[in-house]
Amino acid sequence: MSEELRKYLAVDLSYPGIEIGCEQSAIDVFVENIPEYVKFASSQYALRARRALDAEYDSYDPREYHQEIQSIEDRANKDLPQFYYRQACVMLWAHFEWSIKRLINYSRLKDKKLPPLGSREHELKAATFCKQVKKFFKKQLGEKEILSNGHWELLESFNVIRSSIAHSNGALEGLDNEKREKVIQAVAKIDGLEIVRDYLSLSQSCVDQWHEITSKGVKSFMNIYAKKYSGAEAFGDNET
Repeated sequence: MSEELRKYLAVDLSYPGIEIGCEQSAIDVFVENIPEYVKFASSQYALRARRALDAEYDSYDPREYHQEIQSIEDRANKDLPQFYYRQACVMLWAHFEWSIKRLINYSRLKDKKLPPLGSREHELKAATFCKQVKKFFKKQLGEKEILSNGHWELLESFNVIRSSIAHSNGALEGLDNEKREKVIQAVAKIDGLEIVRDYLSLSQSCVDQWHEITSKGVKSFMNIYAKKYSGAEAFGDNET
């Protein structure tokens, strides 16, 4: 039996790294092309809206017509891009969280003594997902700090903003004072993110930062498991 075939037959099909790696590659391509998606969608919306407006040109006076033109441009250039930016950030967080959970579940298949993430019995209970993960890796796997404190702080801020987008599409209306303050504090830590008319307003630089930070998190945890169970890194240092 050739060495190559031996390695192929020895592949652990329960290891989620291959699936996670494929997802990460798809996400990388998607984020890279968001500017083109936004440009195309905005131009198409503006074109169709202008055609519809021009079809009713005689029903507007000149002032009203120009106001409508301005409204179309605002929706095309300001409002529509938010749809892509918000969905991208929610997707990036979902990939990060689900990837970490799959890797932890895999470690529990390998070591039956490991408790589930967030186990109160094993003092792994914590207020947030990130804090639960830090406790798991430190107490159960004996790993040192995998990511810097600044990296974890950004991830915590991302989760606050992700929650706001997922539950209210980024609207701050209706939030109690405590939740509003958490959102405001998170906004201050993230590039290209601001509050406009009581709504979260994202930008491409915001998406790029989310992509960089969540991807580094996924790849760092992937490397830990690859080293632990196969002795090799899943991603080189230049990719983390």
